Amino acid sequence: MAPFEGVCPIVSTPFDDEGSVDYDSLESQITALAEGGCDGAILFGFAGEFYKLTEEEQGRIVARSAAAAEAAEIPLYVSVTAHATSVAVDRAEAAEARGAAGLMVLPPFVMGPTESDIREHVEAIAEAVDLPIMVQYAPDNTGVTISPETLVEISEACPNVTRYKVECTPPGGYATALLDAAPDDVGVLVGSGGRAYVELLDRGAVGVVPGGALHEIYVEITDRYASGDRPGALDLHRELLPYLQHIGQTGEMFIHYEKQILADRGFVDDPTCRDPSFDPDEHLDRLFSDLADPLVDRAADLRPE
Repeated sequence: MAPFEGVCPIVSTPFDDEGSVDYDSLESQITALAEGGCDGAILFGFAGEFYKLTEEEQGRIVARSAAAAEAAEIPLYVSVTAHATSVAVDRAEAAEARGAAGLMVLPPFVMGPTESDIREHVEAIAEAVDLPIMVQYAPDNTGVTISPETLVEISEACPNVTRYKVECTPPGGYATALLDAAPDDVGVLVGSGGRAYVELLDRGAVGVVPGGALHEIYVEITDRYASGDRPGALDLHRELLPYLQHIGQTGEMFIHYEKQILADRGFVDDPTCRDPSFDPDEHLDRLFSDLADPLVDRAADLRPE
């Protein structure tokens, strides 16, 4: 399989009950994703709380994760989130040196960079490394829009930039406009927890970037669709949607509940999030349990033995 295809979850950053990074749980989570049939794992997405980590922690996370991914035989991708181009280039080169199989690049968004600024930033990173690159387009999180034409220009200038994670609302028309105009080797992956996964598969998407808590369900949707069983893929995806709608009301809410499932399933030891974090009430928790419990059972049933 080509880089950045199939099911490539964001790795949650596990903390212990004192708020320190739990590197052992980090490794066990990556092993669980590999054993569950995932095609890659991505560090430092929004769901990985990258914005709450020190630079030293990020470096150690990459090193430990790369070793765990190599042992589990799963590609490890690292997101580059720095806003200064020079810093982003340094981190991209460091990730390559530590064994990353590819980079996801979150373009800068603070203080309203122009599309020219964004293009130059991504191109500088692409020119500095020999790794495949996926650019994250997340205007709902960043507040910055990027035209499909700008992304096409990036791929035309940089042969190693061939993937885009699309998580605008709605994503379908944007993905189609990008794919229609881009070089033939460009592909789209679905973000936002995979809420529009089947629609974007219909539009030509090559994968999904979900949370890792229920990754087996995304693997099964992918396999059903690839085998020609679109109705079966749609039926299973339909089971996910109420859960995704509930926990996806805010980014921190998504992180909180995904970590709860990861801990309940034994993939990490503790569901702690670093503050500021989401603090639910009993009504939110009850609905979460109502929606999540059947999916956890379904994911366990789908897990390879």
